[in-house]
Amino acid sequence: NKAFPFMAVGECNMNNIPARRFRISFSGELAYEVNVPAASGEPAWLELLEAGKERGVTPYGTEPRGTMRIEKVHVAGSELDGRPTALDLGLDGMANREKHFIGKQLSQRPAMLAEGRLQVVGLKSLEPGRNLRIGAHLVDDKVKLDSVSQSQGHVSATTYSPSLKCGIALGLLKDGASRHGEQIDAVFPLDDETLRVEVCHPVFIDPKGELVRA
Repeated sequence: NKAFPFMAVGECNMNNIPARRFRISFSGELAYEVNVPAASGEPAWLELLEAGKERGVTPYGTEPRGTMRIEKVHVAGSELDGRPTALDLGLDGMANREKHFIGKQLSQRPAMLAEGRLQVVGLKSLEPGRNLRIGAHLVDDKVKLDSVSQSQGHVSATTYSPSLKCGIALGLLKDGASRHGEQIDAVFPLDDETLRVEVCHPVFIDPKGELVRA
């Protein structure tokens, strides 16, 4: 960690393959990204697999990474639809209000700070064996969804979490940051489905970020 800490960047050589390495993570786990020239892609891949064989290294695809990004609330396209601000996404800590940055003036307008804004939340299925549906409307339990105007938000990304052993999701909910612990319904009218869910903090796993710095 001292020699190459989280967010470090450096150049290296992999058996005569020039490479650039980054201590970054798209999964919330301890991870590195390695850049090599295009012509060296396959040799570098095979070199990494061979080097990690004794430790049981194995490739994994986009689906497991998608699960981990939801567990860690790495917001992506389904949350970044152009309407939420950094504050809505829980990323306001990354914006230095003492300096200028793109979007600063817009973020200070009254409508961007008003009550009722859609804010990112975590959602847990309260019904064993049932997962949430992407696009489901989030409504109070006593409300029958007869109109989109009754919707208080929507589910943006879903998965089954092997770590938590239940269906989880990210969603955008009105005043969501202040509603952790509430129980509401996720309604999917196309299939006449209703699922009871708990609103929670969007970081499901490792809230202190200890894994990426391990």
